[in-house]
Amino acid sequence: MPLSKRARLAQQFSHCGILRLLEGLALRRGLLVVNYHRIGNCENNQFDDGVFSASAEAFETQVVYLRKHFRLLTLPELLEFSQTGFQFPEPCALITFDDGYRDNFDLAFPILRKHNASAVFFVPTDYIENPHLPWWDHIAYVVKTTKCHTLTLKTNPPVTIDLTTTSRKNAIFQILCAFKNANKANEAGFLSQLEEVAEVQVDRTALGRELFMSWSDLRQMVAAGMSIGSHTHTHQILAQLSETEQRHELKLSKEILEERLRQPADSISYPVGGLDKFTSTTKRLCKELGYQAGFSFYGGINRPRQTDAFDIKRMGVDLIESADLSRTRMVLTTAFGKTF
Repeated sequence: MPLSKRARLAQQFSHCGILRLLEGLALRRGLLVVNYHRIGNCENNQFDDGVFSASAEAFETQVVYLRKHFRLLTLPELLEFSQTGFQFPEPCALITFDDGYRDNFDLAFPILRKHNASAVFFVPTDYIENPHLPWWDHIAYVVKTTKCHTLTLKTNPPVTIDLTTTSRKNAIFQILCAFKNANKANEAGFLSQLEEVAEVQVDRTALGRELFMSWSDLRQMVAAGMSIGSHTHTHQILAQLSETEQRHELKLSKEILEERLRQPADSISYPVGGLDKFTSTTKRLCKELGYQAGFSFYGGINRPRQTDAFDIKRMGVDLIESADLSRTRMVLTTAFGKTF
């Protein structure tokens, strides 16, 4: 696969020594939060390839890099800093995961233990309680398996995709965007319509049963020093819900986590996590319900006295990133607060 422009630039930075120079300049006080979803190889994957963040080998390389250049925090340490205005004494980093996929336990967890590193795993409690295929994997599965040549969805605006001229990857992306941007998306109705126009039937329970971690997996990780946080109950986009619905999602998830794991659930990451996917109401409700920290997902660095405890910025990692590119993105995010 040819290198992207970003990857070529990162490679040049590394080869000519600029990256090493930037690493020295980037050692400023602050917190870099790196976020992952799935770990592994998406070859022959029948679900959403875009959820894969790194291969096991790349993830291990990134953990080693973070340990070398940052003070890797645990969640309790971060919450302590939140009580004093996030006065980080040195460059710090935190590793987080969203969604609760089983490969987090099978692949990421052993690597973290090997390198004496901690991470926070944010899980939608309904996916652990009642495993089923989530909407993004459901959409990808339908598009990958359909034999239809055209898909037309009666969304607002309508979406029509010609699969004879559009790649499946691009088609999946377009439909995911249509779902995310829908006004208070009716998940069941949207997915039912997609199945109908694609002429594909999906057994969400059977397909999702092996995808997610169990409570036993989560308890083992807690015993080994990992932290578990909320990713709401059903992974709905909070900004599209009423205040009552938001409160229910946030409260139920917290209660289930605390009951099942016998420890406080004091942090949350907002599903999808863009600036338009959670609101000031979301942040207020989190505080009222006893959460101490909320994590977004639109990039950036967290500086002392400038960090909102309920909008802690995170940098996502992509599967296609080379080692040089992931290093460059971490360095430039830390130095300038902008995700490369």
